[in-house]
Amino acid sequence: MLIAEKFIAYQGYTNQPTDLTMEKALKEKDEFASSIKGLLQLRHNVLQKKAVAAQLFKKQTQWAVGFEYVNTEENIGRCVIMDTLGNDVHMKPDQLRMDWLYEEPAPK
Repeated sequence: MLIAEKFIAYQGYTNQPTDLTMEKALKEKDEFASSIKGLLQLRHNVLQKKAVAAQLFKKQTQWAVGFEYVNTEENIGRCVIMDTLGNDVHMKPDQLRMDWLYEEPAPK
């Protein structure tokens, strides 16, 4: 979960400082900002800095790591996706039903 926590901090979703540049920012489909300052203003302090849960999925080849919003929404959060080696790290588009992270067995 540490990789995902570092990812959201670096990408500007927490209240932690970041040296993110527009070139390194992984923009989401509905994010429109012409400067890094504008992008970071949209993202700043949106997510808690600690992950709440992680779940393997896609036949155990990817991790989904869930984060709650700072302004908590019941059972709704955001999710970082990565492969099992901690590569190809990115935000899942849209929100996530957090109870999905706790399902047993893992969804396929």
